Amino acid sequence: MNRRQFIQLTSAVAGGAVVASPALLTGCGSAPPLPGSGEVKATPTVCSICFWKCAGFVHTEDGQPWKITGNPEDLHSHGRLCTRGSGGMGSYLDPDRLKKPLIRVTEGGKQTFKEVSWEEALEFVASRLKKIAEEHGPDRLAGFAQGAPGSHFRHLMKAYGSGSFGPPDYAQ
Repeated sequence: MNRRQFIQLTSAVAGGAVVASPALLTGCGSAPPLPGSGEVKATPTVCSICFWKCAGFVHTEDGQPWKITGNPEDLHSHGRLCTRGSGGMGSYLDPDRLKKPLIRVTEGGKQTFKEVSWEEALEFVASRLKKIAEEHGPDRLAGFAQGAPGSHFRHLMKAYGSGSFGPPDYAQ
């Protein structure tokens, strides 16, 4: 291949890419649906998917969330959200999202999960924690947590009798 043929070939490929790119990119992701004729509101929020706690807005129509955007006044994120934060609606609307507690059980020699009530799930966890405290002492349990729920786990660990609690190293 000589220089002229190389330039012709690369020009043809580049031109084809420019022409085809809008068609190829439309399937990469869909924009959030635009609101219809309902009441649209933007409610301030804080993302708790990671430890940065970026400020944002949840946009709702008739009380149903449809989009999350960053808050431009947030000194940390300046109105931009990472893919985790901007993908928060996908987590919330995911049809496979857990909405009820599950307990692992063995049925027919195979392990599976069974839906239970919150009361049953909390009783299950409490009985396991009591067993650990009785057999080994409450100070033998350690916990790691990040985000907003971390403070709840810290209180739980103190009430249990263990002072061994901390965030992951990357959250400090």
